[in-house]
Amino acid sequence: MLISFSIDLNQVKLSYKTKLTAASIFWLLFLSVDILKKSAFSYQDNYYLIFYYLLGFIIWFGITFPYYQLYTYTQRWNVIARVLFLIVLAPVIGSLKVVLSWLSFYLSLYLRGAIEASFFQFLSSQRSFDYVEASIIAWVLLLLFFLTEIYFKYESKKTEAAQLEAKLYQAQLEALKMQLQPHFLFNAHNTISMLIRTKRYDQAIEMTSKLSDLLRVTLESKSTQFIRIEEELSLLKKYIEIELIRFEDRLKVTVDIEDEILEYSIPNLLLQPIIENAFKHGVAKHLGEVFIDIKGFVSDDLIHFTISNSGPQLPVDYDTASNKGIGVTNVLDRLGKCFGQDFKFEYLNDTHGVTCKISIPITHD
Repeated sequence: MLISFSIDLNQVKLSYKTKLTAASIFWLLFLSVDILKKSAFSYQDNYYLIFYYLLGFIIWFGITFPYYQLYTYTQRWNVIARVLFLIVLAPVIGSLKVVLSWLSFYLSLYLRGAIEASFFQFLSSQRSFDYVEASIIAWVLLLLFFLTEIYFKYESKKTEAAQLEAKLYQAQLEALKMQLQPHFLFNAHNTISMLIRTKRYDQAIEMTSKLSDLLRVTLESKSTQFIRIEEELSLLKKYIEIELIRFEDRLKVTVDIEDEILEYSIPNLLLQPIIENAFKHGVAKHLGEVFIDIKGFVSDDLIHFTISNSGPQLPVDYDTASNKGIGVTNVLDRLGKCFGQDFKFEYLNDTHGVTCKISIPITHD
């Protein structure tokens, strides 16, 4: 299945308040710098100062919004057409501002009776430098629009990448569930069949009921990357109850989890593969009495789990990182994605069998 993603920058719309704030800050700063540069308030002609210079900035402020709308509209064009249009648009916008500024100044003179020439005669007598200066300002605005677009592209890409990574984690979690269930279901099915063949019907019914409960809880469980330890243990309890029926009286399971860590969160299905490995590679290969010991506690600002089981020990040259099993590989991969290098995971031989040790940072909801 091919999944494609695209960014529609037209959907990344700035609110009116944001546009108003940005334009106000820009033009107030521009006006302050220009006043300092030109000593504008030293002009003797107050009408020029008010109706051309200061009113000109208000005109710039008003033009900014439709100018930006035109800019965003061109985002759907091909690159060459867009660049050519925007290069030409800037001096047009600048010229429009100059004409409107001189028009306001002309009207102030005309209403006072201080001028008899027509507006076009008055306009033609003005210096061409004003048009060049306004065009440069329009190009500066264009550059700011472009930088804004780049920023939104960057933010959109970052958001898209985060969403894609979340979907990938979700897919991996679902795949992990699908990988773990067949092996367990196969064993459970065999045990139920064996119980029926040996006419232990009550145990077969009990195991079928517990298996049904486990499957229901698994299907209804949150498909989130992190889950509270208390919830993870609740799922494990149902799994262990089934295995206790399977191994009958020769299996002893002890769970010693400190109450203080129950509200902390861990990666979903972190302990399940380890417990299943303990049954598959340890307990199931031992004919006598067997045990699984699960501990959880906090030390040095880390959550620690130890899962010990009786059974065959690991080879002397065993390396956890080179383990090719589905369960361990998934656990290591997900721990790396969740915590980077800030975790420890290792298998060790002990007196009675094998112990898995996991240490991860404390994570709250």
